[in-house]
Amino acid sequence: MPKTLGGREVSPLHLCRLLYRSTMDIDFGPVVVRAGRHAGRVGYLDNDLELPNGDLGGIVYFGDPLMVSAYDLIPMASLKTPTTPDLLGRRALLFTSLTLRGRQPLAGASRIKALHEMALIDGLLADRMFAAQFTKRGRGARLFLSHATSDKTFARSLAVDLHHMGHTVWLDEWEISVGQSIPLCIGQGIDEADFVLVVLSKAAVKSGWVAREWSAKYWDEVGKSASLVMPVLLQDCTIPALLRGRKYADFRHDYPSALEEIALALAGGRRALAGRIRRGPTGPYSRRAAKPARG
Repeated sequence: MPKTLGGREVSPLHLCRLLYRSTMDIDFGPVVVRAGRHAGRVGYLDNDLELPNGDLGGIVYFGDPLMVSAYDLIPMASLKTPTTPDLLGRRALLFTSLTLRGRQPLAGASRIKALHEMALIDGLLADRMFAAQFTKRGRGARLFLSHATSDKTFARSLAVDLHHMGHTVWLDEWEISVGQSIPLCIGQGIDEADFVLVVLSKAAVKSGWVAREWSAKYWDEVGKSASLVMPVLLQDCTIPALLRGRKYADFRHDYPSALEEIALALAGGRRALAGRIRRGPTGPYSRRAAKPARG
């Protein structure tokens, strides 16, 4: 008997495919292959179909689908949505293989394939960076990202991925223009943020700026039921005393898992703050002004 979805009749096979894809948490579009002979490659998932063994497979182009005619069939279980470090890492490998930095630079058809994949990655990185810096996402939380200058590359990648997940991220290089007061801009960013993510590294724990940034939000937690400061561990270091009792997102070895932990923590933190924030007319959220108690 046909089933209905959104008022339309769909076949049982199509329902199974939708259910399977929902469990994979992956959309059509950019993907990275995590297993098999194409492991590590970045491509574009255009459609899915049933493989000869009965599994669901994806039609993946390793380049812009408008520019590349050949595609590969890859099991959906071997695909995932790429993080910014996935894209940067793959681009670095391709750059090496295409230039004199590699022992034997690619040539012929292999070189053309690598150039197509690199062009796709460059476009994805440019789109993500532009969106993170110049557009605001209305569904998520407002985040202040505190980090040491030497950790800027990691902080930029994390900010782009958090924006891609629907959050609005305050990053100094995006928010402070030439001639503006640095302390004033930072203070405003912290005050307007729902949460402060502090990147912990050997350089960060020695930085007076970083300490002032996260501690300002730390004392804001007094009297509130949610933790507003979330530690992000980038490398082994001496964690500040006030943060030692907190679970941190561990980015030392597994970036995707740590990013998922942050996403879950932000979801839980926002639920705890639900009674204290509301949608505002000029931004995704604005704090509800405290009302005096009636006598």
